[in-house]
Amino acid sequence: MRFFPDKPMQEKLNSMEIAEAIRNEFSMATPLLLSNDMESIKFELKPYLQPFERELAMRELRSLIDSNDRIVEEQGYCLINTDRSEKFFLQRLTYWQRVGRVFLEPTIQALLESTQNGLSNKQGRRELHNARRLRYGPHDLHEYRGKFFPQLVRSLMNISRIPDDALVLDTMCGSGTTPCEALASGRSAIGADLNPLSVLITIVKSGIVLEKPTIFIETVSKHLKNFRFKDVHLENIWSPDDLNYLNRWFDPEAIRDISTILTNTKTVQEPLYRDFFRLCLSNIIRSVSWQKETDLRVRKETKPYIQGTAISCFIEKVHEQIKRIHPYLCVLPQPSVRPSLTIRHGNAVNVAGIFPEYLGKVDLLITSPPYATALPYLDTDRLSLMVLDLLPRKQHKDTEIIMVGTREVSERQRREIWERYNTRKNELPEKVFKLIDQIAEYNHGDDVGFRRRNLPALLGKYFLDMLESMRSAHAMMVPGAHGYYVVGNNSTVVNGQKIKIPTNEFLFEIGAAAGWRPEEMIPMELLISRDIFKENRGSSESILCFSVKNKKRKAIYTREDVGLLTENGHEWNFHDAITQEHLHTLHPYPAKFIPQIPRKVIETWTVKGELVYDPFVGCGTALLESSLLGRPSVGTDNNPVAIMISRAKTANYSTTDIDTLRAFLSEIDQALPHLKPQRELIPNNKNFLYWFSEEVLDRLSMLKSLIIAKPEPVKTMLLAVFSSIIVRVSYQDSDTRYAKIKRIVKPTDVDRFFKGKLAEVLQHLPEIIALSRAPVTIYQADSRNVPFIESESISLIVTSPPYLNAYDYHKYHRQRIHWIDGSVEFARDIEIGSHDEFTKPNATPDQYFVDMDACFSEWARVLRKGGRCVVIIGDAIVTKQPVPVADTFVDLMEKQGVTIEKRWIRELHSTKRAFNVTNSRISHEHVLLFKK
Repeated sequence: MRFFPDKPMQEKLNSMEIAEAIRNEFSMATPLLLSNDMESIKFELKPYLQPFERELAMRELRSLIDSNDRIVEEQGYCLINTDRSEKFFLQRLTYWQRVGRVFLEPTIQALLESTQNGLSNKQGRRELHNARRLRYGPHDLHEYRGKFFPQLVRSLMNISRIPDDALVLDTMCGSGTTPCEALASGRSAIGADLNPLSVLITIVKSGIVLEKPTIFIETVSKHLKNFRFKDVHLENIWSPDDLNYLNRWFDPEAIRDISTILTNTKTVQEPLYRDFFRLCLSNIIRSVSWQKETDLRVRKETKPYIQGTAISCFIEKVHEQIKRIHPYLCVLPQPSVRPSLTIRHGNAVNVAGIFPEYLGKVDLLITSPPYATALPYLDTDRLSLMVLDLLPRKQHKDTEIIMVGTREVSERQRREIWERYNTRKNELPEKVFKLIDQIAEYNHGDDVGFRRRNLPALLGKYFLDMLESMRSAHAMMVPGAHGYYVVGNNSTVVNGQKIKIPTNEFLFEIGAAAGWRPEEMIPMELLISRDIFKENRGSSESILCFSVKNKKRKAIYTREDVGLLTENGHEWNFHDAITQEHLHTLHPYPAKFIPQIPRKVIETWTVKGELVYDPFVGCGTALLESSLLGRPSVGTDNNPVAIMISRAKTANYSTTDIDTLRAFLSEIDQALPHLKPQRELIPNNKNFLYWFSEEVLDRLSMLKSLIIAKPEPVKTMLLAVFSSIIVRVSYQDSDTRYAKIKRIVKPTDVDRFFKGKLAEVLQHLPEIIALSRAPVTIYQADSRNVPFIESESISLIVTSPPYLNAYDYHKYHRQRIHWIDGSVEFARDIEIGSHDEFTKPNATPDQYFVDMDACFSEWARVLRKGGRCVVIIGDAIVTKQPVPVADTFVDLMEKQGVTIEKRWIRELHSTKRAFNVTNSRISHEHVLLFKK
């Protein structure tokens, strides 16, 4: 029985009969014999594939066969002698149109595509379509700019070899192609989008896939038959503001017709079908409005309207969808287990926060991010968002500005975005920010139009947003999972010269920075589709292929026996030790020593009175332990925050000093409420309003004014406490993540956090002053050149040098350095092992070892004959290559005449390090004992 377009509601259809009729139309009736091979399965490609699709076709075929199965090509067919059944391939393959051993049957995908124009009245067999079809089934439910095509999603699911019960993620759903295809294959899907219309499209489009064909057609027919189109009160549907706006874009009769359609949709009890009707209405909005139909933007084109047009267009659209979707559902196999669908409204930059229950559980990511500043998605859908009451007009601008890829920005917002970009641009690969800065040199001129002036800031925002999005998505994935980003390039004109913006290359590197393992970049030709906005798209697209490492990478790279060194290294683990004693909790400091290590080293290889040196004092752990053990010590560091913390922890305090500190707790409550902001004490930093609220800056300035009036060493201790709370009262995410987050910080939080930390200090100070202490000398200096330390004066060096490619101390302490009047430039320019430096493209570890060799030369000079040196260090990865740091240290030190005496490998306890061990991938480190 046939379903004819002119009688969509009148025929009772048997879905099995329809599916069989479609299948019979395209089956090859005569046997296909190639080389008299009756055993091999024959595969027939679709005839119109572009080169990249042919490549994907071969990849998905290889992914579905056993590794020992050989593919033979003959007379335009592929032949495979395999134990897998024909049905297995027929249900899965995407770019292949027929499969069989003797008689060729059409694949399910070919049959689904054949339903794009409904069913034919023509009897008998007909040839498969010979043109690409992208809008079959629910894939034409709603117009959407820049959407990607369903065949690509289906083929990538095959290529990635995910199981039949896998979970698929799309971080930027758009028109819902990925979730829809995931459910069509029987797999579960989750997805998010910031555009409420995209969320609605995705929910309906994917939900329809799970409906039985008879239920779908009967439910839609029943409701449409019961619709009564009559006038309603417009005020009951839209707010006065939205109605006023709609009156400027629709003929009054059109608004009345639309309102009656909306009123009827509200009578539908089933959410899926109610939203189906709403989307059918949304899809005709542009055609019945005064919005210029062929323009991306909402530009007016007043035209006459005939009463009832919207209603007739709506009914026609519903019939059109039935004609397309019903035969599709008849062909689509029903899964044995119903997959789940979860679509949420939210920003892709925090998809892990949108789906916390799915962290580490996603098997595959397929998404197509917005082009950089190419399409005004929200603005284009403005009328539908308002008609359907998805997003009130007054919220459009606030939503638009935070969208990934937005191109709508005011001048004030542009300046703020540009300032944020300049603060964070070093998080991006060098080639990215260099191009943005190059564009800005010309586009920020006085005679440049506002769109070109906006471009550098918006590009900076786009690539930083994509970094956050890719990082957040990576956290969602199971080990070994794959991620595919379909991205497009665009270009701009700068000073009359066309400049390509290679988004694919940029995002490939950004993905690596976000934690993904880059695998390959597959270039695509843009497919010609029925998209009236295709001229706004880029000129090329690529599939960026990533994966997630199956297991945490090795932490140790050495020529030694790792098992033996680790077994012997148990004595250095200290997993059950208490590390919060004395003043060791004074100030947060990433990757710091636990005190047990320098304590053990100092007690084992020195006696009282011998001089100890720490070339990288950090937060002063080794110096404090040395002082408490009666060994005088000297320390150096380039970071002013490290110097301040170390001096505060190792100073000699009297009981009077403790009384002064206790009195300061009361002084805060008594004096601060009466002080005025001390603006001259706020660092002269143009980015401070990005990192702090103005009220908090004022409060910090008032608190600092009280601190600097105190004598030493009280002042240094109070400054260290002051510094310890800076990140907590700023918008910086944490001490190990230099990114802005939204949080509410009140001026009173400054007081509360400061008083809490100072009270904690006062619990430890009395026990410190009761102990005998050895003197400590601390220099802010470059550890590669320490002429102020006498040659052969040091009995023991104990230190943990900066780890290669692990951390940027100057960056994450930047706000603190400004507040304590330190030099960011000095800390930055002589920092050794900087993460920013060694994550650049094609970076090598050479400079790190040059810098450390200079340090070793000084160590060999100052160390006495027979003196010991204990170094705690981890190995590293640079440009995807493992670097045996400890082994290289051994080689370099021996060239300086300082030989390795013994070595161990210690296992880090995740709670004993300010660095998050999981994120930093540092789970083990070397303990190296040298002797001169």
